[in-house]
Amino acid sequence: MGVVLQKLGRQDEALAAYDRAVLEDPGSASSWYNKGVVLEAIGRNEEALGAYDRVLSLDPCNEQALYNKGVTLEQLGRDTEAVHAYNRALDINARDKEALFAKGTALEHLGKIQESLHCYDQSLSLNEKNVCA
Repeated sequence: MGVVLQKLGRQDEALAAYDRAVLEDPGSASSWYNKGVVLEAIGRNEEALGAYDRVLSLDPCNEQALYNKGVTLEQLGRDTEAVHAYNRALDINARDKEALFAKGTALEHLGKIQESLHCYDQSLSLNEKNVCA
């Protein structure tokens, strides 16, 4: 229900649905993840981080939760922590071009331009390999 409400743009109702879901099954990583997505969408980033951390306590290899955690940390201006989250996502999937690009952006914010360019180059090279011939 929460996913449908999100798609309809009814974020407050979606959040309420996920609140009920995590109360009924606190061990549901997907409910916590979706709750984090809604919280992030409505600008409640600190709470979104808590939801993503809960996902990661239940499923430490959840690449998407790590990526979203990085994005949320960047939105909060916590770029060093964001790089760490992206690195963890890349440890799981080194070919995640979105995580590479986002890591590049966070590194750029930190003034680490050479490292940033390296991430952008890696991301672009993965894009080139996916082009249909």
